[in-house]
Amino acid sequence: MTSRSKQPWTSAWSVSRILDLGYPMKWFDEGALERGRAVHAWAEAVDRGAPFRIAGEYRGYADAYKKACYSLSPSWDEGGIEHRFDTGTYHGYIDRVGSIRGAAGRRCVLDIKTGEGSSSSPRTPIQLAAYAAAVSTHPEDLLRVELRLSREGEYRVVTHTKIDDFRIWRALLDQAQSKTEARHG
Repeated sequence: MTSRSKQPWTSAWSVSRILDLGYPMKWFDEGALERGRAVHAWAEAVDRGAPFRIAGEYRGYADAYKKACYSLSPSWDEGGIEHRFDTGTYHGYIDRVGSIRGAAGRRCVLDIKTGEGSSSSPRTPIQLAAYAAAVSTHPEDLLRVELRLSREGEYRVVTHTKIDDFRIWRALLDQAQSKTEARHG
């Protein structure tokens, strides 16, 4: 199950493509991609209240997500589950937009990660800065949350707070726009 729209994007650059300018992906793992798709589809179905089974090999990630939801008590905005956005400059999908327990009333953008490592990718804080900028005129006011799920059924919440992440995102976005202008100029 996925609610991803087939509508064309108005912008040429996805967040991932822009991140590749400064943080290129060093390898591509089809298994990791499949795991991420399966867990994200399952979590989306759960958050929308739809029945959905998950393959046994991903059950630990599902257990971790359920534990995180119990602890964080999320309240997602209307349209805040797999939120499709297109700023006209860049586009993508934000896993969740809304609020979580302990955020002192602040809205958040949340990205679900199923990677095997225990540490965040250097791309993640910049990715979350891009998402915050896409949904708010005051993106620094949003809580930027990475929810790391493990196959063992555990989760970890990582909050990214560096204001410099927005400057880095803006520089990458400017670089992408320069490339577009050079091609069309």
